[in-house]
Amino acid sequence: MSSAWLLYRTPNVARQHPWAAVRVPILLGLWGLAAFLLTVLDVTQVPLKLLMFMNVIYLPWHFTQQAFGMIATYTGLRGTPLAANERTWIRGSMFGLFRMARGVFGDDV
Repeated sequence: MSSAWLLYRTPNVARQHPWAAVRVPILLGLWGLAAFLLTVLDVTQVPLKLLMFMNVIYLPWHFTQQAFGMIATYTGLRGTPLAANERTWIRGSMFGLFRMARGVFGDDV
């Protein structure tokens, strides 16, 4: 919730980052509504299946990058910013751990 507060606290921030603040949430909301309606009305399940497939790709990327952002912020605030090769290794290892968890726990992760 704190990241949402940071993003939406002033109209100026939303104007600086229109894709993150306005456009992507609207597009995802419209896609979700269309997928729900088309599935409930028994027209097709293709939009819903595409939405679920996109989640499999997007969520690991989002949470890996979010965790990396916390690490980078902490190290920067401590006065020891990460070097380029450190950023690469940390991001790669975090994503590798996610892939390993998927292999062990299957689709439950």
